[in-house]
Amino acid sequence: MSGNYKQLDTNYFKKNEIPLSEYPRPQYRRDSYYNLNGYWDFCFAKNDQEINFNRQILVPFSPETLLSEINKKPLEGDFLYYRKKVILDQDFFKDLLILHFGGIDQEVEIYINQKLVLIHQIPLLPFSVDITDYIDGFEFEILLKIKDLCEKGEHIIGKQKTKRGGIWYTPQSGVLQTIWLESVHLVYLKNVKIMPNFDEEKVTFVFNKKGVGNVTTKVFFNNELINFIISDQDEVVLHLPNAYKWSPSNPNLYQVTYEFNNDFVSSYFAFRKVERKIHENGFAYVYLNNEPIFVNGVLDQG
Repeated sequence: MSGNYKQLDTNYFKKNEIPLSEYPRPQYRRDSYYNLNGYWDFCFAKNDQEINFNRQILVPFSPETLLSEINKKPLEGDFLYYRKKVILDQDFFKDLLILHFGGIDQEVEIYINQKLVLIHQIPLLPFSVDITDYIDGFEFEILLKIKDLCEKGEHIIGKQKTKRGGIWYTPQSGVLQTIWLESVHLVYLKNVKIMPNFDEEKVTFVFNKKGVGNVTTKVFFNNELINFIISDQDEVVLHLPNAYKWSPSNPNLYQVTYEFNNDFVSSYFAFRKVERKIHENGFAYVYLNNEPIFVNGVLDQG
């Protein structure tokens, strides 16, 4: 490390509170939410036989950070092991229990009560897994076995490098985002794709449903109902004439709710159009809502 290297601390986190306790998926919100951030048993080990949970890590901070309370990088050949015992209230359960991960770097094996549930090999992106069949009662154990090879692996790593310096940054390994649980009914909306059409003032909703039946979709603006549709189709369209457009100076958002059987989800969307096209002066501009806009970015590096 260079002589002027200094590890940064922060005043924006208070001890004895659950880190990032806010709801982690605001564009697809249910009332079922159990945050698993906080202290997990932790260790580095070369294999399963060497596991010794003699420390705790503060999730979701990576072990390289001060806030994790580990402040150490994994050595070559190390796995990162995380363990947590979960005790849920009986009234939290509906029919299915879904375990969500906001992001892990790089590859992870997930065990519930010592049974392998999933091997996930896509780093950094959110994913989830149904763990209903692996639990018996309201208490269970989660074990994570994570491998991060940084630049020696086959995954995209951004500007991480084992030996930082120059344009390269200290790697971040393991759990990087919120871990949480939700419980849903057997019939529920797995996800909804929202596709606003700025020019035609309409919005398309594409439903990924588990089960069959009608979905009631309602669109609001400033808490006033604008339009709704009840349909059993997997794709519906709502027209919103004289739509309120989104822009930096007027960041208008529409609220939307979905009801599917006993499942209730809330979300939001905006009417805006972003494109790149050639201006009449011959230069390529970024256009917002059919008008050129100056993009004042934080960094222009190339």
